[in-house]
Amino acid sequence: MEHFPRLDQLVYENPSYKGLTHRRSVYFVEKRFFVIIDEAIGDATGEVALHYGFKEGPTTADHKALTVTTNFNDHNNVLLQCFPAQPATMAKEDSYVSYAYRQKEQRDAYAFQSAKQDGKTQRFITVIYPVSGKTPVIRAAVKAADENRVSATVTIDQQSYELGYNLKP
Repeated sequence: MEHFPRLDQLVYENPSYKGLTHRRSVYFVEKRFFVIIDEAIGDATGEVALHYGFKEGPTTADHKALTVTTNFNDHNNVLLQCFPAQPATMAKEDSYVSYAYRQKEQRDAYAFQSAKQDGKTQRFITVIYPVSGKTPVIRAAVKAADENRVSATVTIDQQSYELGYNLKP
């Protein structure tokens, strides 16, 4: 069943490097979960990576499924799952957080990486979903895209959500 959700949406761009613009679209879907669509646009080549740091505490990662889940005892957890439109890998990174001068604590962090070998735009969809019991089955894919618009479908269990933007009316 297709659903056009009530959502808050933000689309912004950052000319990250010469020949590469990072466009990020953030959707807060029905005030329940986040969907982020990242695009690496331009003719620059090299490694493209998304980096996510987590609150200090235990996480479980599935590098094949590109998922990370927090494991707090109070059952207030999040599932982060990445859906790249091109081949990608996931790697654990060293990461720290500091709440006081000259003091740092280690935390889990992960990067979702892909090799950009030409001028084609690379896209990643990331879903950040709260979990307190059963982990939902999540699917996401870009349906259509060009330099001015993206449409994507995200499915949580059996519920599908249509998301996207159009920069030119």
